[in-house]
Amino acid sequence: MEDKLTLDILGLTETHKKSYKPDKLRFLDYNVNKRSFINFSKNVSVPQMKLANWLSVSLRTLQRYPYSKELSNDVKEKLFSLADLYSKGIKLMGKDNFNKWLEKENRGLGNVKPSDLLSYYSGIEEVKNILERISHGVYS
Repeated sequence: MEDKLTLDILGLTETHKKSYKPDKLRFLDYNVNKRSFINFSKNVSVPQMKLANWLSVSLRTLQRYPYSKELSNDVKEKLFSLADLYSKGIKLMGKDNFNKWLEKENRGLGNVKPSDLLSYYSGIEEVKNILERISHGVYS
């Protein structure tokens, strides 16, 4: 899950401490805080309000956090999942094209815009599945 681009999107540096956690839980090794939220928004050109909605947190709440306050594990996990999704999408299409693609209705998702599904873990996984199909040349 944590490739270099995923970490770059969040403004994090790779941790060198030994982790015995499964890959999907390695995000717990990082201090993901308000700064990571801001970095994500800036690095992938997603408005903070939209990102806060995807995280199911009010933007006002996030704005009140001190920069160093670590986000809750639920928010941290979803932010990492979104960064991983963006990493895959950017590698496949480039940042601008991926952002445009997220806003277009997709037949493989029942004519729903991929961005409308990103508030849900299952929605993030469905969008990742579509990206995987596209990477293998399957029209989606």
